[in-house]
Amino acid sequence: MPPEKSRRWLQRLSPRHLIAVIRHLPQTLRLIVRLFGDSRVPRRLKVYCVLALIYFVSPLDLIPDWVVPVLGEIDDLTVLIWAFNKLVRDAPEGVVREHRSAIEAGRSGTP
Repeated sequence: MPPEKSRRWLQRLSPRHLIAVIRHLPQTLRLIVRLFGDSRVPRRLKVYCVLALIYFVSPLDLIPDWVVPVLGEIDDLTVLIWAFNKLVRDAPEGVVREHRSAIEAGRSGTP
């Protein structure tokens, strides 16, 4: 891994970054739900999320939870986070911006 990438990865593990992530979690979950329900978001992104959720709750794992307890659970969460990040990153920018604005304004449902 290149040094710059390593440094950025380690910064994401800092307590300050983790606290920021936790603080924004409710808004992020609302955004994911809104994007999932928006017909302007490509279906393949939604399929990734559904498959990741199935993998998350499935007893079948790449790294079984009982073999390496902590690592086995982290791989489930990593797949889920990857799919949700992909949904937000790859959805049309205007749609994401529209939903974020609605969430910040406290509006419910689709804008």
